Amino acid sequence: MRRTVTALGTVLLVGSLSLAGDLPGWSTDGTTSYSSAVVIQNVSDTVAVVNIAYPAATDHQMTVPAGTSHTQYVNDGSGGPWGVAALVTSDVPIVATQNFLTWDPNGGTQWASHSGGVASPSKTWYLAEGCTYGGFQSILTIRNPNEQPAEVGVTYTVPGAHVSGPSVPVCPYGQRQIVVSDTVADCSSIGAIVTSDVPVIAQLTTYWNGGAASTSTMGAPSAATTWYLAEGNTASWSGFETWITVQNPTSDPAEVHVQFIGDGVKQTGPTFTVAPVSQDVFNAADYFPEHTHFATVVTASSPILAVQSKRWESEQGYDGTMGVNTPSSQWYFPSAQSHLEASSWIAVQNVEDTSTTVTIDYVTEHGSLDRQTVSLDPFAHQTISLPDELAGQTPIAVVVNSAQPILAQQGQCWETGSGTYHDTMFGATAPSTIWYLPATPQAQSQLGPFGTAGGATAGDRDGDGVPDDEDFCPDYPGSAEMNGC
Repeated sequence: MRRTVTALGTVLLVGSLSLAGDLPGWSTDGTTSYSSAVVIQNVSDTVAVVNIAYPAATDHQMTVPAGTSHTQYVNDGSGGPWGVAALVTSDVPIVATQNFLTWDPNGGTQWASHSGGVASPSKTWYLAEGCTYGGFQSILTIRNPNEQPAEVGVTYTVPGAHVSGPSVPVCPYGQRQIVVSDTVADCSSIGAIVTSDVPVIAQLTTYWNGGAASTSTMGAPSAATTWYLAEGNTASWSGFETWITVQNPTSDPAEVHVQFIGDGVKQTGPTFTVAPVSQDVFNAADYFPEHTHFATVVTASSPILAVQSKRWESEQGYDGTMGVNTPSSQWYFPSAQSHLEASSWIAVQNVEDTSTTVTIDYVTEHGSLDRQTVSLDPFAHQTISLPDELAGQTPIAVVVNSAQPILAQQGQCWETGSGTYHDTMFGATAPSTIWYLPATPQAQSQLGPFGTAGGATAGDRDGDGVPDDEDFCPDYPGSAEMNGC
């Protein structure tokens, strides 16, 4: 089956949102300001002694009481957030995530996101959600946590084919960034297979709007024959598009079967073949139109990777989420609410043909504050907004327990002058005493230009020909058709 891939080329138009108060821990390079924070959720019944290590900086140690959460801003430990990856260790099992915010030079939040870590390095990583088309820029970050150098090789997967990427050394305890467009340019769907002679960490970050916004995912250390995706939306009134990417990293063709779960029923979706060492992508609306809050189950004849991306407001917004291999009876969310101006929620999806009962516990640095209980019918979905009494508190951690395995995701939504922005993420299912967290977003000056300016002038400081008073992105070169973005 052959599908036409539409370009992910519309650059995000970003406005600003005034906060009720300043958030600590942010700094700037003069163009875009970034704030990053590590959030620790102690899910054990004893006090956790936690150490956060940043490259070339003093470690930060703390104690986190049992059943509470704690936020540590990156600047408090590293002296600067640019490209910082944290190693979090604890004497008892915990869950850790990294939160990101971006600001414009004059204040105001432009974009926010959060990303979970991984519990161990690997010699192989699979990633499948990159883009180098229409102002998008994808960066592979390879991190070597070993005392010996790593020799790393990259193969890029695109629809129906693959392209040999670079082979690079990564120094001991160092990291290396690889610009995907140096090998594959002007492509709307790019994945990567990363191999190394020693265990490493791999992360794929895609930037747009001149680097002022990004989405980032850690890789999967192994492929699998079954993947679950959640929170799809194909309702025409919603403005959302839901795209599903399937990467086949094996040397054999993968026969792929898709099922959708929505409105209390399971429905058969497309069946297709993905060529060896390649990937394919399809629009869920072609097979499951006019549905909201649906889940997708992807199975294959050989191990694959499955990723879901959502686009909205004429592709001005974008959010990518890697699938999970199995449902779980327990889910942890260290930062279910990490942004005071955001509307936050927990979404639970029953993937079985029997009913179940779900409990949601809300946790702050002071301990458990509230509990909700919901019933899920067979194949049913429910979205649970955070209780009103928790308004004004951040971060808020969540523990979800179910009588039978389910899917659970957290989501955040906020409004700016240029649109509505969303961020969703699956929770963690296995606490660990060690977490490798993703590198924080890079400043534009470190990534290189995202556009070509004709020369800055008075009233047009990014030199793109669009006057500053008409330019939605006055600090980043863009096009007149996109109001300077």
